[in-house]
Amino acid sequence: MSGDENMSEQEKQLRDCFAKFDSNGDGKIQADEFKKLMSSLGGFSPKEIKRLFKEADTDCSNSVDWREFLSWILNGTALKGMGAKGAASFERLLNTETQDEASFVESAQMGHNVTEYLRQSGSKERKTRQRKRVAPKGGCDDLGVPSDWTGHRIQLPMTPEGARQLLDHFLHSGAKSPLHAKHVTHLITQFVSAYSVRHPKPVVYTDVPQPDGRLVIVGDTHGQLADVLHILYHLGPPSAQNRYLFNGDMVDRGGQGVEILLILYAFFLADPESIIVHRGNHENEDMNALHADNGGGFEDEVMEKYGLSVYRHFVSSFKVMSLASVINKEIFVVHGGLTRVKNLTIDYINTLPFQDYTAPHPMSSNVKEQLFSDLLWSDPTEHEGKYKSDRGVGIKYGPDVTTKFCSQNRLRFLVRSHQVPEDGRGFQKQHNDRCVTVFSASNYCGDGGNFGAVIVLSAANFPRYEVFEHFAAPLEEMPSIVAQGDSVDWNQTSTSQQRDSLEASRAARQEKTFARMIIAIIEKKPQLWSFIIRNSLGQKMPIDDFVQMMEAQIESDNPWKEALEGWGVIHDGQVEAASGLQTACLCMLLILRGHKVPKSMGCEERV
Repeated sequence: MSGDENMSEQEKQLRDCFAKFDSNGDGKIQADEFKKLMSSLGGFSPKEIKRLFKEADTDCSNSVDWREFLSWILNGTALKGMGAKGAASFERLLNTETQDEASFVESAQMGHNVTEYLRQSGSKERKTRQRKRVAPKGGCDDLGVPSDWTGHRIQLPMTPEGARQLLDHFLHSGAKSPLHAKHVTHLITQFVSAYSVRHPKPVVYTDVPQPDGRLVIVGDTHGQLADVLHILYHLGPPSAQNRYLFNGDMVDRGGQGVEILLILYAFFLADPESIIVHRGNHENEDMNALHADNGGGFEDEVMEKYGLSVYRHFVSSFKVMSLASVINKEIFVVHGGLTRVKNLTIDYINTLPFQDYTAPHPMSSNVKEQLFSDLLWSDPTEHEGKYKSDRGVGIKYGPDVTTKFCSQNRLRFLVRSHQVPEDGRGFQKQHNDRCVTVFSASNYCGDGGNFGAVIVLSAANFPRYEVFEHFAAPLEEMPSIVAQGDSVDWNQTSTSQQRDSLEASRAARQEKTFARMIIAIIEKKPQLWSFIIRNSLGQKMPIDDFVQMMEAQIESDNPWKEALEGWGVIHDGQVEAASGLQTACLCMLLILRGHKVPKSMGCEERV
């Protein structure tokens, strides 16, 4: 039986299991349905059942839908949270062939398939693309790709020329002409094998290529293929003399994380001296499982393009990516930053079990796992000391922490990525220039309006470095720009692109901000009404009073006056309180129904 057919059978088993829980057939497992079936299995206390349901109910809706159930099973959370007796009972439930809750029969082949699927899976299935199987007209190549395949074919073995051809293919086709799934799987598995041998420890010791080479440090690119193309065509493709270090977060948010990773893997396989790949906090299946609007999206991207099997291969590749590098024994490069561990040394970082998982549990109390998370999640602050991070993972570390780390490890400075610099540039210097942030995704998420940047270290000028900032053109414009060859003025291209996108980026940011404010009004509407009544403010309020109320009751860092003008609820310098609150609710209804809300009109007009 083929892999795809196996997957289809396994999905059927899991859907049957879901149906056993969903006794009323409404497509969701309610708390009482979950409790009833789990109690009948044996091996679970009421407290355990309540905890397991809470783990499965990731959106806290007091019900578990199919996607939540599948995630709960496939990421190992289900069995991990059960005792031996309970896990055995639960596996019997997965293996049963009947709908009778108490009837557990032996089904050896079915049980083997599902159990192996659970044990091997390190990801969560959202959806499985159904493909028609078409018999090839001719034979197949060495990888099993049909001879009548009309898409791009990779070279075997991969060569520098083959990697450049792949780069050119994605330049001209973007994600519109994906590689065959067998080519993708081959590139990933070869990368995992070769990279894990080449860099078996968390920290890579590397040098700026001699005698006249350079090393380019690339920050977050987040699925924005246009930025990667801009960088590689401007500064040249990776090679032993033009080495690249990608400092994590190549995926999520943007829609071309697959293509970015395949480019990096191809160049590494062509020449292992040409590229180093770091892990960021988004090379992690838990982050990937989020929707793109919530910071994830890579799982959905891969599932849409190739399916679960390929996604699992990508997760395997995340596990071999390095955590940090030391350049010429003087510069430390890491995705997030420094850690809560006192007297941190490079040697201690090298003891981390970094290939055991993509990332440890964010709430782990294990010191090494906390250290692991800090390296990927932490941020610098201008205040001395170490503080809890607002992100919920990692820490904030001050100039004294950076100075101590560099001094103890005999380093000049550190380079990190992980966040857009506050001034909209692609880089930022902090901690007396000993902590440098580089972020390479320009116009982040399509509305950031920021520049991207890379840091270039040359053998001739080390340890001095250059910063190349850019603002990438849209993906569809990149081929015509690259076609200009040596006559391209990359700086002028970036300047004009940034200027042209300013208004569109501002409008997009404003739309997101207004939508967030509307949601906040709806959530706080009872408190707002109580405040108005309690303070006898009446139906009409001066603009400043209304704004002051909103800042006090909701949040002060929002453009309330601008929003009120856009919603059309200001008349003669007064805000009609009832109209203002009602408008927000109506606007939210339109947004939820997929309509854009023009900010120059009051919602009542359009409803």
